[in-house]
Amino acid sequence: MIPSVDVGGDCPRPKQPIAGGIWGKGCMTCILIWGDEHDSCLLTKRVLEKQNHTAAVFTALHDAIQWAEKHRPDLAILDSREEIAAVSVLKTLKSLNPHMNVFMTTTDSPASDHVRTIRMLGAEVFFSRPIAIDELEKRVVSLSSQTKGGDAFISTADL
Repeated sequence: MIPSVDVGGDCPRPKQPIAGGIWGKGCMTCILIWGDEHDSCLLTKRVLEKQNHTAAVFTALHDAIQWAEKHRPDLAILDSREEIAAVSVLKTLKSLNPHMNVFMTTTDSPASDHVRTIRMLGAEVFFSRPIAIDELEKRVVSLSSQTKGGDAFISTADL
């Protein structure tokens, strides 16, 4: 059986950010990764940990929400083929922390009703499947150097 969680640990960082909102040499960004494909989520986690981010992977919604309540991540990456489930997770996370940055994957076009809906709910960056790892790395680094993320749609066709 696949575990529902592969936690990378707490989000160790200084008590206060240094100038520009960057957390210094500790954890750059505390990230929650939730999805329906455990191996894909683990790959994302490993890539981001190489950049000094702390990430926790979940496949169970309940576990992800409990962890988010305790650790208050800076970023959630929602990687699910089930659109209804992803929207549910997005709503729940935003209710816990309206300022949390959320990246989502989708197979829809940027102009679709689904993408418009999840943008209205607060998702900020959208990745086409499969996720282009180098673009994900750039977006997370950009987020960690800003106080608030931007709004963009990233397609592997654009790379």
